[in-house]
Amino acid sequence: MNITLSQFLQHYLNPGEALVFFLITALVVSLAVVILSIAARRGADRYVEEDRPLYVQDRFRLLTEKFYELVFSGTAITLFVGVYFLIDFLGVSIISHAIWEQYSDFILLGFILLSVLINTFLDHVVVPLRFLKTEEFAAARLCGMLYMIILFIYIKFIYQDNNYDAIIMYYLTLIIGRFVYFDASLQGFLDSVRDAVAYLPLLGLGLVCTALLAWTGFGSGYLLKSNGVVFSLFIAHLFMTVVIFILFHTHVTRLLVQAPKKKNAREEDPKDEDDENW
Repeated sequence: MNITLSQFLQHYLNPGEALVFFLITALVVSLAVVILSIAARRGADRYVEEDRPLYVQDRFRLLTEKFYELVFSGTAITLFVGVYFLIDFLGVSIISHAIWEQYSDFILLGFILLSVLINTFLDHVVVPLRFLKTEEFAAARLCGMLYMIILFIYIKFIYQDNNYDAIIMYYLTLIIGRFVYFDASLQGFLDSVRDAVAYLPLLGLGLVCTALLAWTGFGSGYLLKSNGVVFSLFIAHLFMTVVIFILFHTHVTRLLVQAPKKKNAREEDPKDEDDENW
């Protein structure tokens, strides 16, 4: 079945349907952020009253940045898998058939590298996540891989779609490549696994957001199964990324936590230089 790229663009760029799905996505992501603001207040009673607002604000910022990174990781990976499916299985004319047949393995390797670059571009340029440490980025991306594995299992056994089986080996290559990049030793690997455990509640939250958007998107017909479930999930993640971009740069999430007054003891904190951009 040959499908042109313009057919997909015409469907997904329909102003009315796109606006409705965007509003639904904004509601889902906003509810997730509200949940994170509630979670950020846990443990605040261990601090004296004047220090509690600062604790809540810092914890809230850390939780939201972890959630954002998880969404970005899912966006980059679903893009790589979705585009592969469009070209290899549906014959979408993004790349000529002759070039794809001859160089598909190299192009696929390029997609893997591109997904890593896109992830980095999203969390360093589009929405700079300055509160996360290097090991937290690694843990978030490890959870992003687990997130994608869960989606594959769901698609294979719930949607009864076996078309992605051939992609799994390339995806495993991506996982191994990231482990080699971030964790050159067994201890480094174990440390990343330990750090990733803290992300499991956020992983659950991300899966719930994806499930809600899939349910509404496929139910309304805006997300199409005909072009591959993963590509449609990439569209959902792309909408989530746009919503996160708006929330981050408009600073509206600050309204969910009490902004503490500047203290002299905090003036030397290196995190302060980023507070104005949060």
